[in-house]
Amino acid sequence: MLTHKESNLDISRNLFDAALFDLDGVITKTATLHALSWKSLFDEYLQKTGKSDTPFDISTDYPLFVDGKPRYEGVKSFLESRGIILPYGSPSDPPGKETICGLGNRKNLIFQELLKREGVTVYRGALALIKLMKEKNFKIALVTSSKNASLVIKSAKLEGLFDIKADGLDLEHFNLKGKPHPDLFLYAAQKLGISPSRSIVLEDAESGVEAGKRGNFGMVIGVDRTGHGEVLLEKGAHVVTSNLSQVTVDGEKPDITLPINELPDAREVLERVKLELILGKKPFVALDYDGTLTPIVDRPELAALSKKTKKTLQRLKKVATIAIISGRDLKDVKNLVGIEGLTYAGSHGFDIESPIELKKTFREGEAFLPNLDKVESILRAKIQNIEGALIERKKYSIAVHFRLVNPERVKEIEEGVDR
Repeated sequence: MLTHKESNLDISRNLFDAALFDLDGVITKTATLHALSWKSLFDEYLQKTGKSDTPFDISTDYPLFVDGKPRYEGVKSFLESRGIILPYGSPSDPPGKETICGLGNRKNLIFQELLKREGVTVYRGALALIKLMKEKNFKIALVTSSKNASLVIKSAKLEGLFDIKADGLDLEHFNLKGKPHPDLFLYAAQKLGISPSRSIVLEDAESGVEAGKRGNFGMVIGVDRTGHGEVLLEKGAHVVTSNLSQVTVDGEKPDITLPINELPDAREVLERVKLELILGKKPFVALDYDGTLTPIVDRPELAALSKKTKKTLQRLKKVATIAIISGRDLKDVKNLVGIEGLTYAGSHGFDIESPIELKKTFREGEAFLPNLDKVESILRAKIQNIEGALIERKKYSIAVHFRLVNPERVKEIEEGVDR
């Protein structure tokens, strides 16, 4: 069995015909909004009634009592954990009424307000995997306990992506049991006309993974967004991954360009990296200058590249594409490294020069040059008499160095910069 630290997960079209995706935490980042909504609801209720001194803990209470469950079941589950028993009430109860349904409706109102204010962010890896699976003629279902699925899909502009949708409204209409019972997944598979054994469940919630296991689905993929991969495996996931962009279909990778904050930790996908190198892929290596290629020093002009590091870069250049990215001016960092054939990005990317005939200066920065000139003059007037202070003017930025300043006078520099 694969663990959540392994990444060589390949889905075979010969073995499976459908994929059933959960929504919150798998496709969209709305799980955070749900968690905040639950905390707001329960903390408000517990404080108001004085029925418990222990507030709702997102790290423990959310995955254990509410994540993945239908809203009213989540309310009941959490309150019972605090020894609180309330009447069920009716789905028509006004938000906040002291019933299971009333509190559930209050949570829904809080969530919708957060959704309207914050919007929806989509996990690009999940979206790319869905598109790849559709190209391979997989049937794709959206399966979620949420009654807000249509609202979230519209907000995220995902209309038309799924062959069918099974949500909290279906749970209520057909009187199905919520997760960890498999009813909703089985309903979705039946609606697609695909047997569970030929279907894949993708879930981030412990209750959802358990539902996939109980339904005897052919594969259950746990999606670990919060570091609880081992628990998902214990609940029945066949494999756990932290990023769906790492999943391949018949050996083909999803077509995706990920932002840095969604890239997997290289240490966790080292085997995948080795495999790509063996297959002849040429790596791209981006390196900072100060503090990465050279030690941090007291004065910027003292940051010199060692002979050993320079030789290492020259060796690496033979097998990889290298970019040196720095806050220094382009000409400065290029002279300091002194190796031809590399890509250099100065001024934090505002000025780029590359051997592939790329010489680009982003004109957005040009408009701010007069302002930078004024700021430089003001800063020099304010701190020029502070011993050890150094102002380094770059084309598109100004750096104020104070490593050599007496600690008692650092606050003067901070105040001068803030003004």
